[in-house]
Amino acid sequence: FLKYRYNYQPPNDLENQVKEAIDKLLVDVNDDIRSIDLTKNRRFKFQLLDLLGERLCHIVPNSELHQMKTVGDLIDFYERPFRNLTKYAQMARDNKQTLPKNLHIMEHPFRFHPEDIHAYHGGETAFPGKGGEVFSLRNKRLYRQFKPKKDWFDFEEESFDYTRQDEGMPWDPEIAERMDRYPTKRYNLKTKRFRNT
Repeated sequence: FLKYRYNYQPPNDLENQVKEAIDKLLVDVNDDIRSIDLTKNRRFKFQLLDLLGERLCHIVPNSELHQMKTVGDLIDFYERPFRNLTKYAQMARDNKQTLPKNLHIMEHPFRFHPEDIHAYHGGETAFPGKGGEVFSLRNKRLYRQFKPKKDWFDFEEESFDYTRQDEGMPWDPEIAERMDRYPTKRYNLKTKRFRNT
């Protein structure tokens, strides 16, 4: 899908850099460096690929190593610029002059999230109990994930009254604990206070 995690723009003096790398590795070099065969000496091929990858901060992927038979193939590879963007993202980020007038491209999808109460849907979903999952690690960095409310206990916060019915009564654990602390005092239900006995 995307072979590289970075963008690569070929330098202006690419042939000079390749020639310097070859001069560093080989003693006798012809003027025509493009015709140097890389298939005969694999150690030289590895050293050259390693040195150029380090200098140019761009390596030849494994899928293209078998195509590097001469230094000319290597120079042709390093002359190609690479962008870490898909074609779709390039079209979405492209200026509107290159796209037709009847074409509009959104790079990222508009995803529903229940906390987006300022959006046109007001946080209400058309598909209760569905959605919310985000797949792949890349998308988890980009999009928010949520757990949809499916069962009755998910809606408990909205419909359940959490005020305790036994609050302030003698069997309330807090009141019972205070009553046990003061054996000389009794709890009055009418005034809801302790009185001395």
